[in-house]
Amino acid sequence: MTAVTELVGRSDELNVLRAVIAAEPVGAGPRAALVLGEPGVGKTRLLSEATKLVAGRRTFHLVGFEPERHVPLGAAAHLLRDLVGVGDEGRQLEALLRATDPALGGLEPLRVFEAAYRAVCRIGDTLIVIDDLQWMDDVSRALVHYLLRAAQADDQPLLLLCAGRPTPPSTAFIGSVQRLLVDDDRCVELLLGPLTREAGVHFAQMLQPALPDDEAEHLWAKAAGSPFWIELAARIGLSGERSTVSIAGLLRSLSTEATACLGALVVAARPAGANEVAEVLGWDVTRVEEALAELVSRGIASSHAGSFRTAHDLVREAALERIPQHELTRLHRRFGALLRGRAEGDLQLLMEALEHERAAGTASVALALAIARSPQRRVLGPDGFARLATVAEVPHGDVAETMALRIELASIADELGDHEAALERWGALSETLQGAGDRAGAAVKAARNAFVLGLSSDVSSLLDRARADGRDDPWTQVATDAIEYRRLVWLEHAAARAKPHLQSAIDAARSLRAQAGPLETLPEVARLAYAEAVDAECMARLMDDDIVGMLVVADESVEATRGLGETHMDARVGACTMQRFLNHWQECETGLRAVVSDARQQVFPGIAAYATYELALTAYNLGRVADARRIHEEARRLGERIDTVFEVQDTSLSALRHLIDASADDWAAATASLQEEADRQANPHIRFSLRQGAAICAARFGGPEYGDLVADLLETADADAITADCARCMWELRLVEAELFARVSRTSRANELLASYDAAHPTPHPRALYLRARARAVVAAKVGTADAVELLGEFREAAAAAGTGLDELWTLVDLGDVLAPGDRAGAIDALRAASRLAAELGASSEAALVKRRLRALGVHSVSPARVVANGSPFAGLTRRELEVARLATQGARNDNIAQTLFISPKTVEQHMSHIYLKLGVRNRAELSSRYGAQLIEVAGAART
Repeated sequence: MTAVTELVGRSDELNVLRAVIAAEPVGAGPRAALVLGEPGVGKTRLLSEATKLVAGRRTFHLVGFEPERHVPLGAAAHLLRDLVGVGDEGRQLEALLRATDPALGGLEPLRVFEAAYRAVCRIGDTLIVIDDLQWMDDVSRALVHYLLRAAQADDQPLLLLCAGRPTPPSTAFIGSVQRLLVDDDRCVELLLGPLTREAGVHFAQMLQPALPDDEAEHLWAKAAGSPFWIELAARIGLSGERSTVSIAGLLRSLSTEATACLGALVVAARPAGANEVAEVLGWDVTRVEEALAELVSRGIASSHAGSFRTAHDLVREAALERIPQHELTRLHRRFGALLRGRAEGDLQLLMEALEHERAAGTASVALALAIARSPQRRVLGPDGFARLATVAEVPHGDVAETMALRIELASIADELGDHEAALERWGALSETLQGAGDRAGAAVKAARNAFVLGLSSDVSSLLDRARADGRDDPWTQVATDAIEYRRLVWLEHAAARAKPHLQSAIDAARSLRAQAGPLETLPEVARLAYAEAVDAECMARLMDDDIVGMLVVADESVEATRGLGETHMDARVGACTMQRFLNHWQECETGLRAVVSDARQQVFPGIAAYATYELALTAYNLGRVADARRIHEEARRLGERIDTVFEVQDTSLSALRHLIDASADDWAAATASLQEEADRQANPHIRFSLRQGAAICAARFGGPEYGDLVADLLETADADAITADCARCMWELRLVEAELFARVSRTSRANELLASYDAAHPTPHPRALYLRARARAVVAAKVGTADAVELLGEFREAAAAAGTGLDELWTLVDLGDVLAPGDRAGAIDALRAASRLAAELGASSEAALVKRRLRALGVHSVSPARVVANGSPFAGLTRRELEVARLATQGARNDNIAQTLFISPKTVEQHMSHIYLKLGVRNRAELSSRYGAQLIEVAGAART
């Protein structure tokens, strides 16, 4: 028979794939070509030809094998092994895959996926080829989908070519890819059918050149257009009858040795080396090699790189029917024992061994337990978890081993974030474990999962069970009180009823901690209970508006979680964000950047995304609107990779995107979006934040015309804060309300709110003092009191000191409004400064508002701000210091400078001290002689 190298009858399909591969622009995100077809239609050959069309890309091949379809990352093993060699990113991936470094935690799919994606990014243009998609394990499919989703978010070049049978797993994966790559030219699906009559006849005659047309057509018809069956019939000289009988005739002609080796290849159902087959059969290698050579020569098996497999799944399926059941059982047992002996803790080999044991009907609890205790167990995924669970539910002789497996399964459910399964399993264990302490521990873990699911009554009953069984364990009591506090606060919105439980938890935790000595000596369950109690107190102090106490406890939380991986990182994020209540936004930003860096380095994508969102919020409050938008987009992309939306989980983040849009783009649209989201939101904490955000936009940009809307929004936000039973939210809202009511000319209501706040807070914390000063200045400006300019000037100083650029900008706008009736020149100066600052911050909506006010004063253009070059001697000076230095070199005294810039003389003195230090001068005279002319030019252009 003649060998055929040409791809016959698939030119149209190949042209479609060529168009996807060559689509422009190159590197503009991922693209995919997805081929489905029944067995024998030539999917693998088409995939191979398409791969040859790809030039200049690193190529990775993934192949699914039937016995490995339940082995986590079985199909992706070669891809991951190749990626570990890609620079620093590959080394990160290798460390995670080994799961031997306690600081990195156990092997977690999401972290492996992120590390693999970083390695792919390091490579650049990448091609992933998948064959036999239908046999690909769930975790490998999830990895490929993650790579595509991340590449989509980052516009990273990635090309996927895959082929498989139209089975439910294949069609589900292809559907998910199509939904991700919605553009028609980015994703194409081909359904490969039989060869046409013309192509089939041509193919048969290429295989047998002497074959007459009518016989070739008969062969094509009998083979139903299948290239595989046409080739098989031509090979063995049959008339094209398409059935397993065709293959059976070929199999019957094999020698006894070749038949036995074929049985081993059929049971292996993946490439196997001659040594492996020899070990399973108990033969010497030479005998096996001769038998395998016979299989290859007859077209029953194929060989690549020293490994052998059946030539086609159809061959394997036909051969499988001929193997007696007792022989199948024997071979599965042999393969299971062989793989188990080689595993040395390798999860993939252990899972493959378990599949062979299951097929032989001998799945052991000991093997399942070894898998469940593997450091790599998090990659099991739901499918692997279910297979272990099946073993655990079958009665076995060793009751202790079975119970140990059930405990490990409950722990795996926790680690996988399957809260329903974890609740069910820990709940059952809380009733069936022998020891009272063990039952109590299980009840606590079940209660934690019930809390996440929002099942308040379940939490309560489980905690009662834990208290009863754990009455002799003080750490159990700490945990139950801490969880009960969270239940009452978040699920029942009853903060007052929750406080006794918090006090009991934190007092006991600190006492036990003091008795225990070094934190590292505490067992993990005690450390988690201690951290839980500290975290609860931190939240309680925040809700009580006890900011100083909260900051102290936040530091304790960081220390309590040290060494606990992601939990510790989360505590660090919390400690950074607490700096905001001191109005230390720049310190907050520095800390968050460090957390983001560490989270990226240690591959904690969830923490990296969350901290990046918080970083965007910090940039926004620092007034850097353009930066905030960029960082928020980066956070959104990170969130998309891990399929998590943080805005619906965090009060402070819920309104952020819309507030950024309000300043950067369209404030009216942002206001409407905030209202719509608030109306859909069930959580009163989140709802209050969204409504407050909408009121801020409407009051600042819309003014008195939007007074009724602002009042309605604030009234409902106030009700939400009360429902949430959060004192901090409620009182902070009062200060924001005072500013906003003043902006819509309802100053009486604003003064009432300020008076009520002052009565309840004789010693406000720094952030509250700042918000109060802002509200008082705006009220004075809108009422037109004599001290309005002074109050606005003082708040502008406070905003400049905190670095909160948007607050400084709005204060300049308010100052312009106050000065406009009697000091047109002063108003224009203030508004010009606001215009330059808006341009610097990227605040387009504020810039447009300022422009309208300037036009009302007869000013139709504002000179753009220039940036001081890094090489300039003034590069280290702030905008305010430049302005003070310019005025000083022009002969202005401190009180004149203070009056001009609306700041106090004392602040001018401080600025002058900084200027002398930064420029290396001793006094005004030296400053003027050395830098006078340059300062007049530079500061005049850069002043804001």
